[in-house]
Amino acid sequence: MLKYHVAVCDDEKSDLDGIVQSVQQYDVQGCFDIETYMDGNELLSELQMQKKSFDLLLLDIEMPSNGFQLAQSLIQMEKHPLVVFVTKRHEYAVQGYGIAFRYLVKPLDQTLFAAAMDAVLQELNSKHFTIECDGVTMSLETSDIYFLESHGHKVLIHCKEQDLTLRMSIPEALEQLPKRCFVSPHKSYLVNMEHIVYATGTAVFLSSGHQLPISRRKRQEFNQIFNAYLGR
Repeated sequence: MLKYHVAVCDDEKSDLDGIVQSVQQYDVQGCFDIETYMDGNELLSELQMQKKSFDLLLLDIEMPSNGFQLAQSLIQMEKHPLVVFVTKRHEYAVQGYGIAFRYLVKPLDQTLFAAAMDAVLQELNSKHFTIECDGVTMSLETSDIYFLESHGHKVLIHCKEQDLTLRMSIPEALEQLPKRCFVSPHKSYLVNMEHIVYATGTAVFLSSGHQLPISRRKRQEFNQIFNAYLGR
């Protein structure tokens, strides 16, 4: 099972303990490793110096270090945690738009908290692709994958750091990957839309420098999916 690293940051000890308890009550599958902070500047420093890395941050807004400013600093980092704001004041919700993944009000309602955490898990799971390679289980970040290519009875995964070969088909790979991120422009390829620089009627151009074909049979479906991804 994939484990996620969670940071909880709140300068009030009772509120900090309450948030941790809510996470533990939700986490019946044991998906989360939790660390706590009462100083937002300490958390930010550890992340900037790459001493720590977190998948999720449950963050109080009303702290001396200012939760909004901390979150804004975090989202400028190349790899940053999902941020869920937890605060006592409803009016902060609009101000947090575009920064936080979710917004929760203290005292936490466990039903609303569970719904937010369900969304968090779905988002986090979509960021990882778990594979078996040479007898070793690996978890790839989907953002590190440029595209997958059919290679005989195997699939070649082109990543930022290395290329990997799996014994599976393109349709089988698509079943395991987040469909909101990947599209097939051709029966032999799956492309991570995050890395598409532009597309013509016949080809896809990626940030890696690769150029992949768009087949006539796949063209309409590809355009619909890619335009939806772009929000058109």
